[in-house]
Amino acid sequence: MRFILVNWTFKHDGVIGGCESFHDKLAFALTKAGHEVDFVSYKTVADDLGIRVPYERLHLPEVEVALLIDKHLQKHYRNKDDGIIVRDAGVGGFLEPSLPQIAVFGNPYFTLNDELLRRGLVQTLSYNRYHDICTYFEKRTAENSLQNVGLSNFMAKVEMRSLGIQCHKVINNGVDMQLFRPREKDNLRKKYGVPANALVACWVGSSHPIKGIQVISELILKYPEVYWILVFKGQPGPRGPLIPSSLAELVDRIRRTFVNVTKRRIMKLKQLQPQQLSKIYAMSDFCVLPYLCEGNSHAVLEACSSNLPLITTKTGLFWDFWDDRIGVAVDKSRDVQEYCDAIAKIRGDLSAFGPRSVISEQKLDLESWSDTWVKYLTQDIAPGLSRPTVR
Repeated sequence: MRFILVNWTFKHDGVIGGCESFHDKLAFALTKAGHEVDFVSYKTVADDLGIRVPYERLHLPEVEVALLIDKHLQKHYRNKDDGIIVRDAGVGGFLEPSLPQIAVFGNPYFTLNDELLRRGLVQTLSYNRYHDICTYFEKRTAENSLQNVGLSNFMAKVEMRSLGIQCHKVINNGVDMQLFRPREKDNLRKKYGVPANALVACWVGSSHPIKGIQVISELILKYPEVYWILVFKGQPGPRGPLIPSSLAELVDRIRRTFVNVTKRRIMKLKQLQPQQLSKIYAMSDFCVLPYLCEGNSHAVLEACSSNLPLITTKTGLFWDFWDDRIGVAVDKSRDVQEYCDAIAKIRGDLSAFGPRSVISEQKLDLESWSDTWVKYLTQDIAPGLSRPTVR
């Protein structure tokens, strides 16, 4: 059977991110099970048009690219045996596909917009334009899909419910426990130039307000004895064009933090491959993820699988599972004092926590995740399909 995966970008396009990771893992699982997998992204459209530029330099409006992706699907996948489309819900959705389609909801665009405006982190919709467009895409995609899948109960009960979208199934994310595992710290710290006896904290995210970089900047100043490793999805540190004017003061404070902190106490990294990222987790003592809201919790699972005590907010997979062995769940995602209290608890006895065992018990490993998705698509969905008429 053939499956057509649809997203703005994929890992093989040179983009590292949560949605890209999801599709990459799903493609591997389906291929391993003996199925064919095609990828349709902005690059597919660009190739059709004879355009040879990176995604960030493809200066077409998102609506235009989404419509071109929809047209590509209608043009190239019309026969009844062409397969099943599995698409990120926030990509396109204008045209009804000729094939059965499963919509995957992993990004809380609507919820994030609401949180940013409610907390006063942004004051205009100009910053939220992309999120608003993707929220619209989610609604259209859901209308043209056979089923809608949420990647966490947070997505199903908060994001999708807020949009009036029915969630037919929740499939929690999974993590490669063989890759993200505890390792001997001393050799890794020596390799990366991290003091052997330091208390090391790590954070994984971006300069986007959703990832809590403003909280991290405050914690860096409050804990000069802690060695901080900051892993950015993109460039290390906020970039002007990505930050709205209402965040100017915040950005200046973050930049001053990075300038004032000596290199002996902070390491900034960017665009790490999973193999490299797993080593960062392994040589850390605990992880802080002050996310505003989260749909699929990639970093949470990676930290837990690496057996790192975790300080995070009550979002994402917190709605699906929580165990005090994981670490400390913070109620107010922007209350720095709550994070200070959590750090004190973690530092009191690092050995009291064991998040890796929770991942195993909850069957959030990659193998279980792969089996669930393959069974869902091939045994639950495929046999019951009535093939659509070719248009």
